[in-house]
Amino acid sequence: MATDFLAILDKSNASKAISFEPGQLVFRQGQSVRWLYRITHGHIRLSRVLMLGSEVVLARVTSGEILAEASVFTVHYHCDAFAQSRSLLQRYPMRDIHALLSSHPGAAMAYSAHLAAQIMDLRAMIEIRAIRRADDRLLSWLRFRSHGDPPSVDGQGIWPSVAKQIGLSGESLYRALARLQRAGKIERPGTKVVLTVRPKNTS
Repeated sequence: MATDFLAILDKSNASKAISFEPGQLVFRQGQSVRWLYRITHGHIRLSRVLMLGSEVVLARVTSGEILAEASVFTVHYHCDAFAQSRSLLQRYPMRDIHALLSSHPGAAMAYSAHLAAQIMDLRAMIEIRAIRRADDRLLSWLRFRSHGDPPSVDGQGIWPSVAKQIGLSGESLYRALARLQRAGKIERPGTKVVLTVRPKNTS
């Protein structure tokens, strides 16, 4: 159903492609919501800065996904969005999105299904953060985020954000990556992390 809504977006003539460099701001918490963004290529980090100045990463959104879906129903953005890597986004006027959801048969239902999928994603992240051992926590995240055959994750520039997302320090995450690789649970060709079918016998 989420794919159905993305297919509906593909038919829009009002979108505009916008490119962002790593670290560039897409929108700031408190800004008026004027656009809906869909990521064509790259990674975007959604985060909030707490009163004491620390950053909490809410999500890392990647290619093919909609950015800050709940903003459709709000007046102001409730978080910051920064490009994690060089990224290309499609930008849709929010007034057109509102008109689409009001008038297009099935669009509202498709968008509801998309939001439901995001809720399941958030629940999965909560469960992953509750895992005690860093290696197991990271491996669970890799299994959840991997795609393809063999399942893999593109690690280009994502690890600082992933560490915050799953509640590890950067040093702990990199050590966990190294241990998983030594145990034969992952392989790391180039920037990719590939999940292995069977861990190597390290005894």
